[in-house]
Amino acid sequence: DLGTIQALFNRLDTRGTGVLTAEELEAAVPHASRDDLEHIISQLNPSTPGQVNFEEFYAGFDIFVDQQSRARLNSRPRGSRSPTRNRSPRRTIVPVSPPSDDGHR
Repeated sequence: DLGTIQALFNRLDTRGTGVLTAEELEAAVPHASRDDLEHIISQLNPSTPGQVNFEEFYAGFDIFVDQQSRARLNSRPRGSRSPTRNRSPRRTIVPVSPPSDDGHR
């Protein structure tokens, strides 16, 4: 929710400037490289290099979270990943015809 993301942004904004830098994000996401974080920032805010404000951070929060997840996976030793972990089983939806007036389908 918005309040939780705002609280996270405020916690990451260690300098209290109202914008996040790759350096501030690096402290929060140690598994991500500086280059990856700078790339994310440039995607979120192409007009001002090296920083992202709350509105941009909020709008691109999924990108940030996805990058964190990938960085964690890439930092695990080989063989420790489970290929089926955290995957939902695929479900097939079979349409059902509504009953007819005579009670038969």
